[in-house]
Amino acid sequence: MQPTDEVAEGRFVHEVPLVVDFSTERELRLRFEAGRKIYNALLGEALRRIKRTRHELRAHNALRLSCKAEADKAIAENELHVASPEARKIRKLAYKPYNDIRNVLLKAYQCSRFGLSAYGTKLSRETPLWAPQHAVGATVVQELVRRAWLAAEKYLLDPRIECKFIRYGELHSVESMNDSDAIRVVDDRVIWSSGRGGSVISMRMRLDRKHRDWVEHHARRAEIVKTRLVRRTIQGRLRYFAQIVLAGTPVERPWLTTILGADIGIDLGLSIVAY
Repeated sequence: MQPTDEVAEGRFVHEVPLVVDFSTERELRLRFEAGRKIYNALLGEALRRIKRTRHELRAHNALRLSCKAEADKAIAENELHVASPEARKIRKLAYKPYNDIRNVLLKAYQCSRFGLSAYGTKLSRETPLWAPQHAVGATVVQELVRRAWLAAEKYLLDPRIECKFIRYGELHSVESMNDSDAIRVVDDRVIWSSGRGGSVISMRMRLDRKHRDWVEHHARRAEIVKTRLVRRTIQGRLRYFAQIVLAGTPVERPWLTTILGADIGIDLGLSIVAY
């Protein structure tokens, strides 16, 4: 059980190791590499659109400076602190003409997640950079679009931030948007179907067959939201894990439960601790 930012939305993550043979591992390497190329292409396209928008905005620098001078003058006349809520309102109202032009340019060059999503769909269908049988799936591409735009959006807000492309072999996780498309859980296996007539990868999860793990027992009863595939290098070998995002709240840890005014006994076994 791993705490993430999804806990705040009423979700939690349960991680399960996967049993991967040689041929499946080879196919996984190819698909992770295809996902890396798609992400880099998406990030490069997003940065090109943002730079084009910035180039067009240079013609309106005089308007931006006049908006800044007007805002500074109003803040000084009202004797406000520059970080106060009233000063922010004055600054927002003064910059409105410049921001309107900026929003028009962003829309014209499709500098948004939805504009990049259309490019990602086109890229996954038309670019013959990888073989169709090693395609990652449409919903996985849309998740890569979300990641690429989150990185590019930071550069849009602050040009001093450097966006880094993923180098070979350094894409460590892929995920699908939901549990009914590309990457999904079926019984005790994780399925990754690429679509478009591609092959299907089936990986067995290493589960607790005797139902002695109370964390796993709680996770099996929860509703699956989506599944994330993670790979890590452990002792020089690539290991693959499935991070299953589940709806609800994680199970309480019994060792954190406080029993006041009572005596308890503990029996330590080889695989079970009874109390």
